[in-house]
Amino acid sequence: MDRSFSECDSNLARILDVYESLGYPRATVTQWSLPATDAADLCELAAASNARRILEVGSFVGTSAFLMAQALPRTEVFSVDPNLPLKVEFTAMAADGKGADLSRTTLDVARLTAARLGLSARVHFLEGGFAVGSTFALDDVPVPVIGRDVCQEHGPFDFAFIDGLHFEDAVVADVQLTLSALAPHGTIALHDCIGYWGSHVRRAVARILETDDSLSFTHAPYQSLTRAIGSLSRTNRQSPLLEERVRACFGDGEKLANQLARLLRSTFSNERFRACDALAQRVLFHMNQGDDEHGRVTLAFDALDAVHPQNQSNVLRNLVDGRDAVVLGLTPPGELNAAGAWARPLAQHVERLSTLGFDTYDSVTPFLEPYTHAFGGGSVIDRKTSFLLDTVIAVRRGSSCAARFSHVIPLDAPRARALTDLRLQTLFAAVSHSEMRERYIAMHDGAATLREALHIRNVETLRLGAALHEWSSWRIHLGRYRCWRRRESGQGG
Repeated sequence: MDRSFSECDSNLARILDVYESLGYPRATVTQWSLPATDAADLCELAAASNARRILEVGSFVGTSAFLMAQALPRTEVFSVDPNLPLKVEFTAMAADGKGADLSRTTLDVARLTAARLGLSARVHFLEGGFAVGSTFALDDVPVPVIGRDVCQEHGPFDFAFIDGLHFEDAVVADVQLTLSALAPHGTIALHDCIGYWGSHVRRAVARILETDDSLSFTHAPYQSLTRAIGSLSRTNRQSPLLEERVRACFGDGEKLANQLARLLRSTFSNERFRACDALAQRVLFHMNQGDDEHGRVTLAFDALDAVHPQNQSNVLRNLVDGRDAVVLGLTPPGELNAAGAWARPLAQHVERLSTLGFDTYDSVTPFLEPYTHAFGGGSVIDRKTSFLLDTVIAVRRGSSCAARFSHVIPLDAPRARALTDLRLQTLFAAVSHSEMRERYIAMHDGAATLREALHIRNVETLRLGAALHEWSSWRIHLGRYRCWRRRESGQGG
């Protein structure tokens, strides 16, 4: 076992022992505190920062604050929390108190635990909201906002962990305020970049990235279902080579190149192409066409994501100079080994292309969907990552190529944001189902024949399809248990 993970796991066990000694069993506390895998990732990030001052947004009962303090023995942690009674918190998340005393507030428990761990002098719990006064448990009863005072009195911070209210606007506000008090070399860790609240957190991060060219975002692969920690940093990061990303994300790069070649043949018949990277060269090989320096259509699958955002506009301008169209390979920011270090949101690229006189069309991913669909049964291209998920075709307005897209509505920034969000949610749902299905089948390997295993696989696929249909027909307001079914087309009421 990795030493850092083992050490963090031991520290977590000791913290949970103290909670238990106070009358809060593990099963009670761990319903809404960091799981072991996230705790290990947080400890690793915090330790690598060598931080002397850490900001935490969202204490709950202090688990993550204690872990960071133990990972860095000379560090002070300043943790902000609304300090609501445990009964209110547990009711909001439909959690079971399991007989524990829920009349105490979250910070009551945190301070008692800090004293028993000997951390009271280094871990400071501050009562209030950080950047917003609303809470998940009492969103109609605002709490005092203390973030600016905390930043002025205790900043700058070398490291920050944001695990507060996860609604998109709240995450944006928390990140922006934290950035104002973050040291130039500092890192912001965020919880729930994947999973239950992942879409909210990622949308918030995308909004930040669209306005701040200095930040890079990363999180665990979507296949790592139980690892939800991500990070924002201004530190230079290296991007994996394109060939490594192709192999890691699609396994067989030739299949991907062949399908892209089929798309180009059907979309740009008789056009000549300019290839800007190795994948583009492979695509042209499958088209029996060589690279043409003067071709009117540029193929660029690795041109922007690895380039610092301050240089991306110039790179994009060079790519489209003298061309009628460009096939632009893009990956949503974040996923380790899939996204480039400086990947930006699709909306940002759409706006840049528009200023250069190009309309952007979502034509590549829809073409590939039948080859990557989760229910395809032996899909040609195994889609389990976000790699190239935002790939688009941009066409110069008024060019001969533009007529080919006259029946299609081009993307604007709001539609691009919604499109990326929907695709990442669908991807995560498909990956989650695939991973759980494989584990389910593996549990039956000892008793099941191949025929039985395939039958189980088919039954589970049908069940998921029915579940997704049922789920998509409901609107749910989390935290208040308000549910209502969507109107079917033609129905009133």
